Formats: sequence, structure tokens, C-alpha cells
Amino acid sequence: MFACRRSLIVNRRKPSKSGRGRGSAPEELRARVARSIRALPPGTVSSYGAIAKAAGWPGAARQVVRVLRQVPGLPWHRVVGSGGAIKCLGEDAAEQRFRLRMEGVTFHGARVDMKRHEFRFKSLRHLVIESFESLSHGTNDSIPQCNHSVTQ
Repeated sequence: MFACRRSLIVNRRKPSKSGRGRGSAPEELRARVARSIRALPPGTVSSYGAIAKAAGWPGAARQVVRVLRQVPGLPWHRVVGSGGAIKCLGEDAAEQRFRLRMEGVTFHGARVDMKRHEFRFKSLRHLVIESFESLSHGTNDSIPQCNHSVTQ
């Protein structure tokens, strides 16, 4: 027990100068990841890496996992590992498989049939344009609207 405590003390990282922890994600990117996950229709799946890339954060598959854990209400069961592997463990893996089957997703052994069920995201440009259009139409109440006019 003493060795475990000591390793925790030795391995503790100092906070960054910006005041945020090393692993905290910027709010805009977290929102894009959550929006990408919500865009997955029933009966389709996507990989952690594909979601990160669609959100404009390539190579941040671990951050997608973090967002899935932190944001309630996301369809977490539609996110799988690359190649269709279910990455959850124990009862969570059984629940994910059950939920996907209820949506009509088929499996090849332990993996999702990605050729049939993988969701293809639009390009990042379309995702950004859609988010700006939703802001201009006032569909997102959580972000304040700017009422200033620009004069030239």
C-alpha cells in the first residue's frame, strides 16, 4: 500500500500555466465531438478516430472517449473501435451489443459489419457551415446571439 501511495505522489503532474489540466479539451472541440456523436442515426456506427476527425480533431480518439464519459445523453453505443470492435468491457460490452442489435446492426463474430453500418461524415467544412447556420437561425439557445451591426 505504501508503494502505491508513493507512486501516486511521484507521478503527479504539475498544472499547466494556462490553469487548465493537461487533458482538458477546449469547449468548442468538445461541443463538435458531441455534435458529431449526436449526428449518428440509429442503425449506424462510427469509430472513435472517425468522430475525432469529423470534429476537426484528428488523432484525438482518446478525447472522444473522454467526451462520451463526461456528456450525458449521447448515443455512446454507436461508437466502436476501428474495424468495428466493441471496446467496452464486461456488462457494458453486452449492453452495447444488445443496443446495436436492437437498432438492426449486424455483426461478423465480435465485430460490427462496418461495410454495412459505418456512418460516413460530411467534410469538416460542411459541419462548420451547418453549425454557423444553426447559430444564425437561432436554433441553439445555449450560445448567445450577437446583435451588433457592422458598418463600413
